[in-house]
Amino acid sequence: MIHYSCDRCKKPIHSNEFRHIVKIEVQTALSDGPHPLDEERDHLVEIEEILSRMEERDNEDVSEELYQRKTFDLCPLCYQQYMRNPLAIETASQFGFSQN
Repeated sequence: MIHYSCDRCKKPIHSNEFRHIVKIEVQTALSDGPHPLDEERDHLVEIEEILSRMEERDNEDVSEELYQRKTFDLCPLCYQQYMRNPLAIETASQFGFSQN
């Protein structure tokens, strides 16, 4: 039998409760489109520079920088907390407390 545990709180997720699967996909955003100064750019030189930088770095590092996919199992409580604040932005920072 397969046993699951919450990737956030580490508690076991029992077969009689819901297990929520969160899939996160992150990819590097490339240029949004042509730039007015693109005619002045030498794209072949830019490609050569990018390739030479990639050769200097580990290929795994480059591919992780460009694209990542993660999957997490969450228990019902952690799922609710995640859905309220998926980017883990602290809610206290949204208040304008003075520096007294």
